[in-house]
Amino acid sequence: MKILSWNVGYFLGYNGSTLDYLKKPYRAILGCNQELEHGKIDEALNLIEEEEPDLVAFQEVDEGSIRTRTPGHTKKIRKDFSLRDYSCKSYNKYGNKANKIPLLRHLSNSVLFKHNWEVRPHYFSKGLKNLAIEVNIDESFSVFTVHLPLSSNMRREQLKELFYLTKRLNKVAIIGDFNLLGGLEEIEDLLTEFNLQARDPKKTIPEANLDRYIFNEPRYDLLIHSPNLDVSRYEQLPKRVSDHNALITEINP
Repeated sequence: MKILSWNVGYFLGYNGSTLDYLKKPYRAILGCNQELEHGKIDEALNLIEEEEPDLVAFQEVDEGSIRTRTPGHTKKIRKDFSLRDYSCKSYNKYGNKANKIPLLRHLSNSVLFKHNWEVRPHYFSKGLKNLAIEVNIDESFSVFTVHLPLSSNMRREQLKELFYLTKRLNKVAIIGDFNLLGGLEEIEDLLTEFNLQARDPKKTIPEANLDRYIFNEPRYDLLIHSPNLDVSRYEQLPKRVSDHNALITEINP
């Protein structure tokens, strides 16, 4: 089973350098031009066609705010994607709270998947950004994808809630953008408590990002999994459509 996880940064085209953010702050509100946005989406879909993963987990997709020059990223992907054997589901990152804030109303995470798997969202009890998507592979194994908040205390609370949720399963994989600004040390005790392991791809954002000067060995994109899960491949891919590299995981469930 092959899994691709990628924070695509709403396909705004930021390259991850601090200078790029400073030169183009307007993109965060107004978006980028259509050619750039559509080009970044095409690059992501080309990589999917090359790797042919069974499951794709996108963090940060825009489903129709003023920033996107599409009817919504999921709708565009469904329309443009040549590999028609994928299904696609998208969920708002902020749950019902987003209905009160127009911009947040369209900010989502999504999954593309080949097989007849059950997909369902879980919303944590705490935090503004509080979504985890579960892809249930079979009765004993699920893959979860997350994009955790920047607050370290809130991250821990959400991870505890998620780890308790996974205790019903024999095998589990958790992928996504964990925003561990304090590094893996933040969650070592939780991993031990819940008997889970973390695969660390090291830096998945550019060296030019200011975070490396502010935080001690921050970690963003990770794989956390049960120790009985056979992981045969885990690596970064060189393609960049945002300020994060894509991660590919191959497992033998």
